[in-house]
Amino acid sequence: MENYKERIPHVKFKPKVRSLPLYSTCYLEAEIDKKVNKGKQKEKVVALVSANNEEEHSTEEHKGGAQDESDDEDEFVDNDYEIRPKDDPEFDEVISIVDDHDFVAHVDNEDVLEEFADMGYAGEISDHSIDTEELRSLDESSESDNSEVTSKRRKKKVKGRTWVPARDLKDPHFEIGQVFADCTMFREAVKKFAVKTGYNLTFQKNTNKKIEVICGKQKGRREDRACPFWMYAGSISQKSPELVIKTLNLEHKNCPVVPRVKFCTSTFIGKEYAHVFKVDPYISRKGFQDRVRDDYCQNITHRQVKRARKLAAELNEGSEADQYNMLESYAVMLRETNPNSTVKMMTEMEGEVRKFKRFYVCLDACKRGWKEGCRPVIGLDGCHIKGNYPGQLLSAVGIDANNGMYPIAYAIVELENYETWTWFMEFVRVDLKINNGNDVMFMSDKQKGLLDAVADVVPG
Repeated sequence: MENYKERIPHVKFKPKVRSLPLYSTCYLEAEIDKKVNKGKQKEKVVALVSANNEEEHSTEEHKGGAQDESDDEDEFVDNDYEIRPKDDPEFDEVISIVDDHDFVAHVDNEDVLEEFADMGYAGEISDHSIDTEELRSLDESSESDNSEVTSKRRKKKVKGRTWVPARDLKDPHFEIGQVFADCTMFREAVKKFAVKTGYNLTFQKNTNKKIEVICGKQKGRREDRACPFWMYAGSISQKSPELVIKTLNLEHKNCPVVPRVKFCTSTFIGKEYAHVFKVDPYISRKGFQDRVRDDYCQNITHRQVKRARKLAAELNEGSEADQYNMLESYAVMLRETNPNSTVKMMTEMEGEVRKFKRFYVCLDACKRGWKEGCRPVIGLDGCHIKGNYPGQLLSAVGIDANNGMYPIAYAIVELENYETWTWFMEFVRVDLKINNGNDVMFMSDKQKGLLDAVADVVPG
C-alpha cells in the first residue's frame, strides 16, 4: 500500500497532540469541512501517522530506479490491492481540492490525549527521529539521579540491635550500632560488664548525650594510653534520649583482673540478688559472700552485705514510707474481713501533706474471747518502736483460763504520756464495755501518765 505522503504531498497535518515517545503510532481521524460546488460537504480522511524511523525514507528512495531494485525485491507487493488512478473518484476529487488550497487539518484529539494520559505517554508526534546523543544524555541524567538517591540512602544510618535489659543484662555483649533507650540503661550495662569481666572501667565522659568508657584512670590521648580498650556512645539526635555505640574496642592489654571492682557496690549487689533475699531473707553473711565470689569472683565486705540486704527488702516488700501510705487501705480491709472490729487511724496535716499519727486496733474475736473466757484482769504496758520511723506501742493484755497471755487491743502512738494513754483507754473501755473500775483489775508498771489516765477514764 502506497504511503499517504506520496498520494497527498501537499497536505500538512498539524495535530494538537502532545509529543509522544519514539516508535509510537496512533490513528488520527480528521474531519475536513470545505465548500465544494457552492455547498458543504464533509469528508473523513483517515491518516495513519507513524512516529518511527521509517519517515527518513523519502519518496526519492521509491523512485531510485535500478539502484534500489535489489532492496525492493525482498518486499512483497500484491498488485491486486494497489490503488491506481481513477479507482476512487471521490478520493481524486478531494485530492484535487486539496491541491488548489493550502489545507490544514484540525484534529479533534481530546479522546486521544485522554487515552495517552492514562497510558502514561507524554510528548509530541514527530516524523523525525531523535538524535542518539540526546538519548544518551537522557540516560546519563537518569543514571546521575539514581546515583544521588543511592548515595543518600547510603548516608542514612541504620540502627543496630536494640538493648533489652531482661534479655541482655544477664550476659552483656556490645557491638557497634547497638541502641540503648537512655544513658542510665547504658551505664548499668557497662557496670554489669565491668563486674562480670573483672576490669576497673572508668567513665571518661559522662553526660546524657555522650559517654566514653576507658580502662582504668588513664589520661591523655587515646593513642598514648597503655590499654586500647575504648567504648564511645553518643545520642542519635538532639531530641531523642537514645544512645548508640559509635566506637568500640573491647581488647585489653596488660590490664590485671581485680578481685574488687569499684562498680561492685552494695546497690549493684542488692539489685542483682534481690530474688535471693526474697527466697531466703535470713541468709547468712558468710554464705552470701561465698555466693557472690562464685558468681563474679568479687570479694564484698560485711557492710556491703548489710546494705544489700536492706535494699533487697525494699525492692521486694517496698519501703517503710510506702507501707505507711497503705495503712488506710489496711484499716478498711480489717473492717471488711472482721465485722464489729474497731480500727481507728488518726492523721494530721503537715503543710499540704497528711502525716500518720496514731493507729488503734481491737478485733471482734478478741473482744468476745475476753468477755466469755478470760479473767477480769487487764495488763497495760508500752514499748519503743525503733527504726526509721520511731514511736510507741501501747497494748492491753488479758489472762485466759490456762493462765496464758491473751491480746485484747494495741495502738501505735507517737509518745507515751497522759494524752496517748487516755486516747487508748477510751477505746478499750468502749470495746470491753467497762462501766467502772470495780469490775476489772488493771495491772501496770506505773509509767508516765498511765495511772492518771486510767483513773480518769475508769474511775473506781
